[in-house]
Amino acid sequence: MDIAELKLALDNSCLEIDKFSGNCQIKLPMGELLGQINGVPLKLELKGQLHDSSKLPTLNFYDVGTWRMSGGSSYDKYEIHVSDVPLVNGSSMSANTDDKGSHSAVGPGYVFDATRILTMRKNAFKDTIYEFQQKPLKDQTFTVMHTTGIAEIFDCVGERTKGASEPPLVLTREILESNGKGLKFTWHTENGDARITEIQDSIGTVLTARWDWSDKQAPKLSQLVLYPNSHEAVQYDCRYEDDALEVSLTKQHPFLDKTVYRLETGADHIKMRTTTHFKKKNSDIQTSKIEFNRHIDETLTWKGDKTKTHTIELPDSTARLTRTWNWQKNVTHITLASEQKPSTQTSEAKTTSQSRERRDTRRRNLQTQ
Repeated sequence: MDIAELKLALDNSCLEIDKFSGNCQIKLPMGELLGQINGVPLKLELKGQLHDSSKLPTLNFYDVGTWRMSGGSSYDKYEIHVSDVPLVNGSSMSANTDDKGSHSAVGPGYVFDATRILTMRKNAFKDTIYEFQQKPLKDQTFTVMHTTGIAEIFDCVGERTKGASEPPLVLTREILESNGKGLKFTWHTENGDARITEIQDSIGTVLTARWDWSDKQAPKLSQLVLYPNSHEAVQYDCRYEDDALEVSLTKQHPFLDKTVYRLETGADHIKMRTTTHFKKKNSDIQTSKIEFNRHIDETLTWKGDKTKTHTIELPDSTARLTRTWNWQKNVTHITLASEQKPSTQTSEAKTTSQSRERRDTRRRNLQTQ
């Protein structure tokens, strides 16, 4: 096994470091939905930010946006502002529009249409500024029309309360292709947060997710299944420990049984071991089945809030490969270096030699006595 294979494993790692910000996240591809009609699939990924060596990531697979109102009865316009709204093409939208600007705004490849929510709130709260800007209203939505023919409908939920640290949320309600078929999203909201529990298409359920809401900081993903009740099912099961997170991926495959991703926090690092479990095969010599696993070990370290090093090791390699970032103002230096791992045989020989020396010393002491 040579450096080229280590380099390939490093490049294909599910630990992704942004070369500009230094932020790191774990990113596990799940699959794609839609795309047959308009050619723009919805790519789903299970991901979570790795901030430093002391914190495990909070996993999620679909983002939310935020919204707020400005203006009102004493102003010359009624206005809506939305931020970080996730779009089907993988980008996010931040925009604003008002009742004086045709209730819409044009972005790169889309039109943001807020006619419904602005009209509803203007009619419901036309006499007070406070209620227009902060009161919740049921079934208030806006639409994003893409040049590809896809339309997305979003719900604006929650209310803007005084002193709240986070603004109310924008949740994807539907994604529709030009033939009228698409996806419907079901959300659960609690503690000012929201998570998807189900996605349906015109035939049935294409995704289910279970969450543990006992932690007030953020819900924890328990299980995620893409294409449930089908031979194409992709299932993620999460197990949590005090200083570790284990994610098991199971799907139909002719040779693979499952893949397990295990993250462990350390004093100054986070380690991840990816173990691929191959399907057991009957031995020709004995009736029991032979189990074959393969693992990859990775280690992350930080300097401040930025990733410092990313090291990868393979079980059959005599070397390890480390990518190092040196973050400076307006410039980032990235270096790639390999180093030899301590030889197992050398370590065993050294241990044997030390044991022999101790025995000889004891024998000489006995002879002296």
